[in-house]
Amino acid sequence: MKRLKELTVSCTYTVGLTDVEVPDEVYEGFVKAQDECFDEVSEATALRDDAVESAYEWLGENIRERDFMEIEYGIVEMEEADNEADGNQSRTTVS
Repeated sequence: MKRLKELTVSCTYTVGLTDVEVPDEVYEGFVKAQDECFDEVSEATALRDDAVESAYEWLGENIRERDFMEIEYGIVEMEEADNEADGNQSRTTVS
């Protein structure tokens, strides 16, 4: 068994919504995200535009992880704990 000092994981899940009604500004944020933000609605993109911010907030209020259809995990960074026998430490970063 290995002991990890640090483990950073990215998690992406896909949620499907049907027959959804959203405010006009949220819809505009979705359109801008598709056209200008490479389909991404993140905190960073939300800070640049009010409509994208509205979309970001709406998504945060209406989507829950338990609703996922598909989920992917990515190991971003992993650091093994010190090996007590030889004092070696290993760090792996995935880009």
